[in-house]
This record gives sequence, C-alpha cells and structure tokens, in this order.
Amino acid sequence: MDLLGFLGTLTGILSFVYLIFQESGKLVDPRRIRKKHTRSAALVATFVVFCFQYLGVLQELELGIYDRMMRLRMPEDPEPRLTIISINEEDIKYQIENNMAMKGSLSDEALEMLLNKINEYNPRTIGLDIYHDYPFEPESLENLVNEMDNFFTICKAPSQESDGVRPAPNFPIERLGFSDFQPDGDNILRRQILGMSSPEEDTDGVCPTDLSFSLLTSLDYLHKEDGINEENETNEEDETNEEDETLTIGSVRFEQFKIPFGGYQGLDSEESKGYQVMLNYRSLTNHREISNSIYSLKRVLQENRETELRDWFEDQVILIGVDNIIRDDWLTPNNVRQPRNQGATSGVFVQGHMISQILSAVLDGRPLIKTYHPGLNIIWILFWAGWGGWLVFAENNPLLMVLAGALMIAVVLVVCLAFLSFGWWVPFVSPCLSFLLAAILPYIYLMLRDKVLVGNLDP
Repeated sequence: MDLLGFLGTLTGILSFVYLIFQESGKLVDPRRIRKKHTRSAALVATFVVFCFQYLGVLQELELGIYDRMMRLRMPEDPEPRLTIISINEEDIKYQIENNMAMKGSLSDEALEMLLNKINEYNPRTIGLDIYHDYPFEPESLENLVNEMDNFFTICKAPSQESDGVRPAPNFPIERLGFSDFQPDGDNILRRQILGMSSPEEDTDGVCPTDLSFSLLTSLDYLHKEDGINEENETNEEDETNEEDETLTIGSVRFEQFKIPFGGYQGLDSEESKGYQVMLNYRSLTNHREISNSIYSLKRVLQENRETELRDWFEDQVILIGVDNIIRDDWLTPNNVRQPRNQGATSGVFVQGHMISQILSAVLDGRPLIKTYHPGLNIIWILFWAGWGGWLVFAENNPLLMVLAGALMIAVVLVVCLAFLSFGWWVPFVSPCLSFLLAAILPYIYLMLRDKVLVGNLDP
C-alpha cells in the first residue's frame, strides 16, 4: 500500500508538471534553451531548496516520506532475546478475583509471585516498565527486588507538561532508569533518548537517574557477554563539553542525534533534550510483534510446564508492562497520521524496540540510523538539479521529459531505500524538488524575459 501511495502521489505531481511543460512549450520554444540557462537553473534550484531546508519548510514532508520508506524495508525477524509479559484488563480482573490488593495495574502480590517464578529459570535481565511510586510490600518483596542485581524499574523525569513520577522508596538508584520518550510534532516517535542530565525542574530528585530504562536493561544484558563494556569518548577539541561525548558499547558507536539530521532541520530545546539517537524500529508489519514470546500475566502465573517456562525465560530480557490499560500508547512510523492513541503501540512494546536496537547493534551488527555530513547535502541537491537542467536541454518533447523525470525520481527513491536498508537516511524530497525546479526554471526565465522585452517595445 505504501508503494502504491508513492506511485499515486508521483503520478499526480508528474501530471501537473506535464501540463506545465505542455503549456510552457506553447509560449517558449524549447529549442531556445541553452546550456547556460540550465546551469543557472541548477544553481538557483539548489539555493532555493537549501533555503527551504534551512527554514524547515520540507521537514514535515521528509518525515512523512521517511516513515513510508521505513515501512517499505525488507521484513525482519522479531527480537529473539526478548520476552514480554503484558498486563491487560483480563489480567486485572484475574488479580481482583484472587483477592490481590491492587494499587495499580499490577499488585505487589502478583509481582512477587511472578518474580519468584521467573527467577527459577535464570533470566539474564528483568525490567519492570510500570510506575511504582510507593513501597514494595510485603517486606519479602522489598528484599527480593533490592537484592536482585538484574531487576530494573522506572521513574519519569519532570517536564513542562508533567511533575514526573517517583520510584519506589529506597530502591537502588543504579537500577533505576527514566521512561521518557520524545515524539515529534506529529506525535510520531522516531527517536530514542539514551541519557539526559537531571532537568532543571527536578530540583527535589523526583527521578534521580541520568540513564534511560532501555539503556540500563540493555547494558545489564550485554555486560554478561564476554568483552562487552561501554565508554564515553570525549571530543578532543573540547574535553569540557559533555555534549560532545559519544557513547560506545563494545565496538559500536551510538552517535548523538544533532540537527540537521536527514530530513530534520529544526527542533526546540525540549524536543532535542538529552542524548538521543534515531530509533531503528525492527521492520515488522505490526510493531507490537517485537518478540515471539509475548504472554499475559495470567498465563504466566498459571503455567506450570517447566519446558515452556524455561523457553520463555532462560537467558532472556524479560519486560513487564501494561497493554491497552492506561494512556501509554505511542504512534510509530508504522502508523498513518491520526489522532493520538488511536491504533498506537503500547509503551512496553516500544521499550522492546529500543532494547532490541541496542542489543542487535552490538551483538548482530544491525545498523543504526545515520546520515551524511551536512556539507554533502548541497552536493546531493546540486547533483539532481543538474540532471533536471540537462533533461530540458536534451529533450524537447513534454511527454518524454515527464517520463524521463518519472524515471529519475524512481531512481532517487531506489537509492534512498537502498541507503536506508544499510542504516543511512538520505532525504528524498529535497533532490526531487531540486530536479523539478531546475527543469522548470529555464521556461520561466525565458517567458519572463520575453515579457520584459515585449513590454519595452510597446509604445
């Protein structure tokens, strides 16, 4: 469907361009176009498109095309190292029916039963993606979670929109990660925050951690692999600037997201807070299917077959979170633009994608999303503008020009998709726009020049 959408949009644009060429050809003889006209048109088109980029005019279009290209990638397998225990309305009813004291979606009694059951099968890492801003009770549960070196939970940092959410009292800070996400203006989540300094609003230590939940759980898993550690590399030009540090895990560098980046041209300070990277979602039809091992709380507590439980938990990252209970749903590049929380993905599954990105990058060599140096951007735009200028110089037939233009744009799409499959985001809209502008500008120039000359000859 996304490919059909591309083709439909392209057909509409090219039909419009064909009409422009056809009507322009009645006013301007195409044979009058010279090489100097096409060279000037390519330079002007490059300048105009670059200005559009700088002003952020193209950002929304580029992000929309980026989402479509993400959906056009070859399908991938789910994350094999991840097991998700989801809690839905049926699980809440199950806890109430069994007289478990509820303070949220997951009672402490059920959590203690769950952890004891999971621990029998040697999980590598356990992450509780549910806010627990009250003491763990009874004392046996508090002792259990405090003694489990592989158990992590979340808090939420204060912001302009929220007062934040505290962790459970006395929970070890070194096993506490923030759960904050940062969607774009269209409410689609495309980036992952790995770390951030405590914001100014957090004056009383509401969320006393500078590392994300996804990073902490991933590092715990990776530290149990031979020879894998993380370090921060500081830019030698300014060793006092913490923002210039680059996180490296094993041999993989997680380059910090900085504007401009691909189709991004401008974000405010709140949107670009912290140490961010692009989130390279696994290519799945449904982003909820990040793991083949997704089970409800009720099923896990009622399951007694050792073979099944061992397959689910042994040496796995175990994520525990809610599904379609509270407003913790997020739009991803797999969602068409629609009102927030309609057809969205629950936060625990998004956390799964974030953990999977880190694990698969370090252990499998799966690419992270990168982009080229900003200086190459002008060359990329100018290259396609040059082709647009050459086309109007070499071909006088409007229909053939439009067909050739369609072929050129298709080539741009294939090139962008090929680069994206290797983790490089190359903008699509800017080269296509420069190509079309460079093809049209010679006609506009000659029409305006003729109008000026004729106007000067009128008595």
